[in-house]
Amino acid sequence: MDKVKLYAEGKQFPLTVKLRDPSGNSNIKNPFAPRLDKQMEISYFRRTLEELKNMGYSIENAQEELKQEEQRELEIVGNKMNFSEPFQEEQLMRHEPLSFEVPCEVCLLPGKMNTCRTDIPYFTDVVIMSFHCDSCGHHTTETKNSGQVGE
Repeated sequence: MDKVKLYAEGKQFPLTVKLRDPSGNSNIKNPFAPRLDKQMEISYFRRTLEELKNMGYSIENAQEELKQEEQRELEIVGNKMNFSEPFQEEQLMRHEPLSFEVPCEVCLLPGKMNTCRTDIPYFTDVVIMSFHCDSCGHHTTETKNSGQVGE
């Protein structure tokens, strides 16, 4: 108990708090909001069947909830490229949206870049790019030619 008092008084460092809340109702205040707290690490997890039961879900509903979460994850992964395998020319961004993190040009914190390559009949291939930063709200969109003009 003496150690807890030292932490509370700010005399003992470092303090590591690990919190796993299956209900998702916990909140730890970020003193740097809306910027990221570089000392805070947030990770997301899938609830186990046991946790769903403890939260009051029926067994059938809990199993259905797990199946739905797995299906949503498969749908999300379906639009990603597997970078561990060699590229095939026809797979390179052809109508498949790609998402990846890049630094924001305003606040330099990670933001999300979405790109998609598509073709305009009788004209050219284009790459559509969209960037959004959750930290500062900055966003941009661009369209660039990526092929030659068709006949």
